Amino acid sequence: MLSYRNGYLNLLERNSCNDYNEVAKEASPAVQDSYILHKTLVHKLTQFTIIARARIEERISEQSMHQQLANMEDDFQAIASALDRNASKQRWSYLLMIKRSREVMQQAMTCRTGEAIDRLCTSYLQEIRPMIKDYGRTSAKEQLAGLNQILADWVRNKNLSLQYAPCLVVGAKGPRVDMLEMRLLEYIYGKVGVNSAVAKGHLMYVETPVELMANLRNKDLTSIYAKHLLNKKIGLLILGDENAMYKDVLGGFVEELLDDLPMDYLTNSPSPSMT
Repeated sequence: MLSYRNGYLNLLERNSCNDYNEVAKEASPAVQDSYILHKTLVHKLTQFTIIARARIEERISEQSMHQQLANMEDDFQAIASALDRNASKQRWSYLLMIKRSREVMQQAMTCRTGEAIDRLCTSYLQEIRPMIKDYGRTSAKEQLAGLNQILADWVRNKNLSLQYAPCLVVGAKGPRVDMLEMRLLEYIYGKVGVNSAVAKGHLMYVETPVELMANLRNKDLTSIYAKHLLNKKIGLLILGDENAMYKDVLGGFVEELLDDLPMDYLTNSPSPSMT
């Protein structure tokens, strides 16, 4: 059996007591420094948009906006320092994105009206969208290649039989549309003859912790709905899709990248052993 949780792929083997022992555990690119660094940067860009939108709609004061942007300046400085120590191919483009973001933040602090901030943000978002898309495609490629390599190593060296080994993907919330890991695994299962793996229960998404649902208060529900409305605005502003925050953005790149993955290991999958 396989499981994917918190960025780690786990290989489990059934023992004589009908329990499962972990025989291998590998980190995917999703928990590596460069991947996290890039993801953090994009989240900071999103945070800037949230702050600006709050000021435009007069939900925060000018002083509050200035304070929050000042805090973000410290965050951008920390990210830039981390990038200076990083050998990523995207390093210079991200440093350029940070430089431009800092300039826009300084300009936002001099704006005296919501309309002026709105014009500034609109122009800024048009500039950074191509960079965000490039980040998404690069990150998707790294994650797909990393997970595929782990599975290839286990098929070759751990006697993993994918057609007989179900997989549980664990997450804190219901699966996002086009979740990259789910799409990759379903594709691989199809390659070894397990078609419609999700429908057959061979590939399952496990949501945790479900017990928290019973403790939700009305205040919690209204807060969730407010966050939902904000997410729709952010998705529309940054990615041009009001439902983008409920999708795995990286999943949109899966189909075009799958053919580039080496999957010769699937044609020589071992007989049932590691399930």
